[in-house]
Amino acid sequence: MSAASKLFRRGELNALLFAVVWSSALVVAAFYTPIYQGEIEDSTGAVQQTNATLVDVNGAYGALIAAMPLILSLATTLALWLRGQRHAGPMAWALTILCAALSLVTIMTIGIFALPVVGCLIYACAVHGRPRRERSGFKFHFPLFSRNDSRHGRND
Repeated sequence: MSAASKLFRRGELNALLFAVVWSSALVVAAFYTPIYQGEIEDSTGAVQQTNATLVDVNGAYGALIAAMPLILSLATTLALWLRGQRHAGPMAWALTILCAALSLVTIMTIGIFALPVVGCLIYACAVHGRPRRERSGFKFHFPLFSRNDSRHGRND
């Protein structure tokens, strides 16, 4: 078993990885995806269409807002990794709540795209540290595919 699989369960690790990858994509999109459109009229009267990215319009503030879900995802992952340390669990929850608040405050620009990150972080914090359930010996038996020949009129 790898060290990460001992620290995190599969679903929790997948949620944290998805949160980090998605929030990294948000940062890249803030720099390269045009979301603002407009028109500029020059002195000759010609109208020209313009496109601008979040960082083009808002500058360093836009880049910081786009990077906050990534920073908070990485910090929450670190806090969950250090869960045995004192106050690490409440710190992970506090970072997740901060990410949710940031998403709500910036809902008109990038916040709507940060909601999947918030959902993954909430899931990871909720399941981390819970005792693992033992699988019961129950096996599902679907009667349509059973080898019971009495259904077909054969009673050997």
